[in-house]
Amino acid sequence: MFKKIVPILLIIIYLTGFLISFPYIFDNLFGAEKMDSIRNIFEYGIMFCSFLVFNALLFKNKYTSVIAVILCLLLSINFLISVSCFLIYHSGFNVGMAISILESNPDEAMSMSYMFILPGILFFVFLGMVMYSVDYLKKNIVQVDAKFIIIALLWLVLPFGYHLKHTYISNKGGGRMIKNVYYHLSDFNTALNIQRDINAIKKNVPVFNIKKIQPGIENVILIIGESERKQNMSLYGYNKKTTPYTDEQAGDMMIFDHAISPAGITNLSVPLMLSSIHPDEFRYRYDKLSYNIINMANQSGYNSFWLSTQASARGITAIASMSKNKKWVNGYDEVIVPELQKVILKMELGMHRISRHLTVVKSNL
Repeated sequence: MFKKIVPILLIIIYLTGFLISFPYIFDNLFGAEKMDSIRNIFEYGIMFCSFLVFNALLFKNKYTSVIAVILCLLLSINFLISVSCFLIYHSGFNVGMAISILESNPDEAMSMSYMFILPGILFFVFLGMVMYSVDYLKKNIVQVDAKFIIIALLWLVLPFGYHLKHTYISNKGGGRMIKNVYYHLSDFNTALNIQRDINAIKKNVPVFNIKKIQPGIENVILIIGESERKQNMSLYGYNKKTTPYTDEQAGDMMIFDHAISPAGITNLSVPLMLSSIHPDEFRYRYDKLSYNIINMANQSGYNSFWLSTQASARGITAIASMSKNKKWVNGYDEVIVPELQKVILKMELGMHRISRHLTVVKSNL
């Protein structure tokens, strides 16, 4: 009986690791989008079961069993990342964290090693359960026949199906999405691409001709929600009261009624808004993104912060990475509010030391 329970318990643990990495999926189980969350859990559960069957088939041959061990080890590392973020940072994993890992050095890793004792223990427990389950399936259930071969290939085939659906049928979340049992792989892939962009931008060191003409504002908070349309905002004359709090402060605001976005998509419009690069230069002079608001603030003596729920937008994340302090959080826009409150507190404390702060908040509005 115990032998049968271990694979079932392993599936539950794997899905738990998945949910703590994407907490908004768990939160949606009790909200309006619960069917989407249930579908995601079911799809990842199916792929993981297929993964176990695939490795059980590989274990039937002493040569291919080496491949199975490597695949199981990589999956356990994927699980290690999930539990580490949850136990240490109380957060899900994202591209911003992947960039931080790629930028870290051995000394930094060693200085933080004590924090990974418990995650490390869970890693070995998970790896042991995976190997035990694969061995159990090999000896008692899985056979080399057409039925089990088809099941074993699902974890490889389904990601292509999800990608095609996301690309050509429904792209609800925007951007690129590939579902896979190694659900952190896409974060590292995106991080590597962004890292190349960052390195290209850093090679072009900007020099700003900054001239201080007045005392100026010590603390600046810039909130970017470029996906909002003014046609549906009562602040701009829409007949429904859609922006009541903003409407109350309209008398203290400078409202630009004829502003035009430089592009129609986030990954292009935001970098163009935050830098001096010309739209025609974006493709072949990517290094010119170094002339941006963050680098200018840094050279002006500001302590720069970047807070966002979007960490996978190439041009945006490259600019954000120039900030002295940066944090990407998982979830909807409201999760940024507590982080912004912490920064505001730092700003208020910094006023006693005559510090200046620039805080950029990037939302998904």
